Amino acid sequence: KFWDKYRGRRLRPVDLVPEFKQFFHNGKRLRVEILDMMLERLHELDSHMQRQTEFKLYSSSILLSYEGRESRPPTVSVKMIDFAHTQVCSESSDLGYCFGLRNLIDILTCVRDGSP
Repeated sequence: KFWDKYRGRRLRPVDLVPEFKQFFHNGKRLRVEILDMMLERLHELDSHMQRQTEFKLYSSSILLSYEGRESRPPTVSVKMIDFAHTQVCSESSDLGYCFGLRNLIDILTCVRDGSP
């Protein structure tokens, strides 16, 4: 299926778990091993972002991708993108970014565990 970029803008919070379930489902089963790998990378990113105090990120994004063919070894990619509104600071970690990142981790954990 193909969706344009505006589809995501229309999603409500209650829609996020089902949307991510669809993203990680290969038509036969939920790719739990991919979710586990993705969550591990996101926890590493969260740990780093809690320690760093040099930058505040505004309107940045996280790009999630994975190899979908089961005939190949599973690979995942978690990339921070869109840094146009980054500001240098030296005060504290970026609490807003960390808040959003932990929300994403919580949502993906719900997807993996089958929680609503």
